[in-house]
Amino acid sequence: MLENGTRLGPYEIVAPIGAGGMGEVYRAHDTRLGREIAIKVLPEQLGSDPDARARFEREARAIAAISHPNILAIHDFGNHEGTYFTVTELLEGVTLRGRLLQGKIDWRAAIDICADIADGLAHAHGRGIVHRDLKPENIFLMNDGRVKILDFGLAQASEATVSPEGDTSPLAITGPNRIIGTLGYMSPEQLRGEPVDEATDIFALGCILFELVTGRRAFWRDTAVDTISAILHEYPDDYHELSRVVPPDVETIVSHCLSKQREQRYQSARDLAMTFRAISSRSGEHIVPLTLAKTTKRKRATARIDSLAVLPFANVAGTPEAEYVCDGITETLINVLSTIPKLRVMASSTIFRYKNEQLDPVTIGRRHAVHTIVAGRVMWSGEELSVSVEIAGTSDGARVWGRQFEGRRENLLELQDQIATALEEQIRARVGGTRTKKTVKRKPTSDSEAYQLYIRGRFNWNKRTVEGIRRGIEYFEQAIERDPTFALAYVGIADAYITLATNIPLPPRETMPKAKAMAQKALQLDPDLAEAHASLASVLWWHEWNRVEAEKEFRQALRLNPSYAQARDSLGLMLAEMGQFDAAMEELARAHELDPLSLAIGTHFALPILFSGAVEAALEQLLQVLEIEPNFIPALGWLGITYEHLGMHAEAIETFTRILSINDVLIIRAAMSHALAVSGRRSDAEATLNDLLSLAGRRYVSPYDIAIAHAGLGNTKLVFDYLESAFTDRSAWMVFVAVDPRLEPYKDDPRFKELLQRCGLGPTA
Repeated sequence: MLENGTRLGPYEIVAPIGAGGMGEVYRAHDTRLGREIAIKVLPEQLGSDPDARARFEREARAIAAISHPNILAIHDFGNHEGTYFTVTELLEGVTLRGRLLQGKIDWRAAIDICADIADGLAHAHGRGIVHRDLKPENIFLMNDGRVKILDFGLAQASEATVSPEGDTSPLAITGPNRIIGTLGYMSPEQLRGEPVDEATDIFALGCILFELVTGRRAFWRDTAVDTISAILHEYPDDYHELSRVVPPDVETIVSHCLSKQREQRYQSARDLAMTFRAISSRSGEHIVPLTLAKTTKRKRATARIDSLAVLPFANVAGTPEAEYVCDGITETLINVLSTIPKLRVMASSTIFRYKNEQLDPVTIGRRHAVHTIVAGRVMWSGEELSVSVEIAGTSDGARVWGRQFEGRRENLLELQDQIATALEEQIRARVGGTRTKKTVKRKPTSDSEAYQLYIRGRFNWNKRTVEGIRRGIEYFEQAIERDPTFALAYVGIADAYITLATNIPLPPRETMPKAKAMAQKALQLDPDLAEAHASLASVLWWHEWNRVEAEKEFRQALRLNPSYAQARDSLGLMLAEMGQFDAAMEELARAHELDPLSLAIGTHFALPILFSGAVEAALEQLLQVLEIEPNFIPALGWLGITYEHLGMHAEAIETFTRILSINDVLIIRAAMSHALAVSGRRSDAEATLNDLLSLAGRRYVSPYDIAIAHAGLGNTKLVFDYLESAFTDRSAWMVFVAVDPRLEPYKDDPRFKELLQRCGLGPTA
């Protein structure tokens, strides 16, 4: 430290102001001009380094040539007896870091500060100078309200170590070119040792703006390594906080500034400053940010999209009636975008698990390996609808595109078609990096009220309860009454009847013919409707056991919609029961990729593993599903069967008991009887079977289930009698007759082989 009164040429030290890794700063008196100035002294250890001295002087001369109100003015540079120093204007006020110690800053004041910073950066960038070390310590708030950028370009050249305890020490990365910056504000390209440009400073400014309005550092972690990793690969952990304290326009600016790819950031600090000032002076209107890239400097690369998730649209006003509108728009956009070739679109069953969660795009991308998300908000006020939609990248959360749509409730269909058309055009333009011709849009119906009834039907069907499914059928039927040509409504009825026949057992001879008729009617109306092909395929498989035609229909559905996870799941399940285990696992793996949070797909993925004999591996897969949802009955049911196959009878019985405590599922009663019998508890098994038989007169009980119970008791004749009844009844679970491990003792019986042939599974099939 220099003593008060020390002379450096004509400058007399008055008092120390501060010190840091970049040097020591003093208040001084200019004896020649009679003014107060500030002097920054190069640290003694750097004064003996010729490279450091040369850089210090070179950069001082460059900055001295810049004159701008938002840049600290340099008056002189000198060397006094080995002490190198720069002379600058004296500032009265506090650094931005000092101000932040008092708490976060209102977003309006924050953007005013950042606008001044951007103005100073624009002036310097125009003269080919990049700061490289922008941070709150290097921004000064003067008492008169002016903002000054300090230490412009005066980067430290030494190899400094990084301390996780603070962020004020510069980080030096050595190599052919030494790059100096401060950890926590350095851009990804700085950390990679790449050349820097104007976009590097804009990244740092984005970090500063984030910190000003949230009070939290954007990328700071517990260790230097974790901080570096966050800057390179992650998004700010507290990004959700940003949306609560700033308007969408400001949030959008931060997203762009913090993009990992420099070409996706604002490339002009001038444009950024103008955008800040437009927001600051606005009277409530939406501000469209100015261009992110100057084509004269660098052509902006079109963001390529190969995978995408449409998040559940948010019901902003919380209006109960708006829920089905939000879900309908979300599902429609998923269906429309799923038809785009070379694009993987997450399935709706995974997406709707995020319905009430607030997650940033990067978190979604990390969980499901998608590169893009579509998000939206629905505001319903009276008869007026306002829908905002945006596309964002998941590598950094940067907003790629956004638009607001307005309409009335009675014109919901037209409004949704506008949204789908605009969004599809944007996505298609980025798939594979080439723009494809926009497809001709076909509205599912011209009757807006019919469409609203349809999405209400899907909303209820998705509940997967008897009441919900039956209510869904009522809505689908009402939609058809209004528009008899509405193909999707017929598919809705088909899916409802298939669900009632397979998941909640009703007589398949009553439900499946209705499902087939509805699917065929839908295909008459729209031969290219993927959902109708998949519904028809399900009937052909579950009920008619016509696997050849079913596979053709499943494949056609997937040609029309490659991202239709439900069709891939059903196809994989059919291939599994046919013994084509490798092909089944391939389809189920692709279904899981599209719909990773689907509990059903996760459960079904265990079946080809189980049927192929890898029982322990199947057990592990089922347990993984149950970690997500411990009470998912299909997974629990197959878990009990798997336990039994492993000889873990107590665990199997415990599992079936648990299911029956949740819901009285008749198929589980039969499974319980079988498990009790093979564990040696014959009387308990018989009592359970008798209870099941007593219910058969009042409720539909599948003959297949009764056959399974008798199989546990070793009643061979009754096993075949009930399997014959199941064949006549077309019981849904007969599709698994060849692979059900509980029927293993009967597979060498000629009657069993003959039954398989009649089911289309024998050697002549």
